[in-house]
Amino acid sequence: MNIYFSNEYLKKNKIISEIQTDDLSPVKILKSNLSIMSQFPELFFKMIENKSNFYSFPLENIINSGTQWFHPFLNSNLSTCLTMGQPLEKAFTVDAFHSAIILPAQTISPHADGHYLFCKTDDIYHYGTNTSLAIKTADCLSLVFKFQDKNHTFIANIHTGWKGYSNHMILNLFQIIQKICDENKIKHDYFLQNLFCFISAPIFGDSYPCKNDVLLALQNHFLELEKISEIHASCKNFLNDQIVSKNDLIYPDLQCLATCELLHLGINIQNISLFRENTYNHDVLYSYR
Repeated sequence: MNIYFSNEYLKKNKIISEIQTDDLSPVKILKSNLSIMSQFPELFFKMIENKSNFYSFPLENIINSGTQWFHPFLNSNLSTCLTMGQPLEKAFTVDAFHSAIILPAQTISPHADGHYLFCKTDDIYHYGTNTSLAIKTADCLSLVFKFQDKNHTFIANIHTGWKGYSNHMILNLFQIIQKICDENKIKHDYFLQNLFCFISAPIFGDSYPCKNDVLLALQNHFLELEKISEIHASCKNFLNDQIVSKNDLIYPDLQCLATCELLHLGINIQNISLFRENTYNHDVLYSYR
């Protein structure tokens, strides 16, 4: 797993005082040199600690320079772009409303919280260069997916808060993937092992107190996950820990929950990347659009 922190996040949480870099590229940081465990739920960190690389990059410099931060997908000409309101040259968008609806990408903006594009790899160029699947987010997650081999290309982008997540948003996407595999005679296991995911920055931690309705929704969702297959013990312990009420409130970490679900559904941990920043606590990312 690749985990990205902004320099500002590391400094604000007193993990590191200064990171010197001459450009805007991510810099690899050694987990032995800083205490990053406290930036994740303990049970989650134990799951991913020895399978993760950690990076930092100067988010403030990128914002101030008016540029965009790109996360390239390996072995692909596709990438993820994080933009602070800069217009994209050409983009398919959706009109999100906290649903669990995922539709094929369209030139109009349908009422949905996710969209996807599947085509033959040679046909991807028909959409033109610099074409994007775009999702606007405030404090919710955006998950970007990519599968590409010499024959087929699949990209998807979904927006999910606690409502979408607990209404099986990720599961819905994986059902679409199953259908695509069946219709195009692609081995499902092969597709999942070569599926990459980037998870954007959300609200989490003490910034995200939730009440009993969220607790019940998450419990019901976890029951649905159990119906697919038995959840690995370490993952199940983390899921259970996320729904422990503290003073009649829970503090779900949707970014970590989504990661666990992806692992449970068959994505290779090495193919998952996430941007660890609390949108609620960041002066610029606050209610990011």
